Amino acid sequence: MEVVPCEESLRTACKRAGLQRIDWHALRHTHGTLLHAQGTPLKVAQAQLGHSHMATTLEVYTHASGSAQTDAVNMLADQLFPDVPKLDSSGMR
Repeated sequence: MEVVPCEESLRTACKRAGLQRIDWHALRHTHGTLLHAQGTPLKVAQAQLGHSHMATTLEVYTHASGSAQTDAVNMLADQLFPDVPKLDSSGMR
């Protein structure tokens, strides 16, 4: 398999940073997921990723991150139980 120069640069950068090897396709998924997490309109994300169908952007390139899921649970808890004291990161109220 022939490695194109920009792929080689990405591999070198990952190695120098002590990161596992990633590819440009993984970065496209990250791009889509981060755009979604920050509330970017789907049509804008579709245009940035160059997809002809919004379904591709949403169903393939947008993923639910762990932190986004935690945030959703916390917002729901705030709505359902607004008077229950919250714990801080040390477990104290």
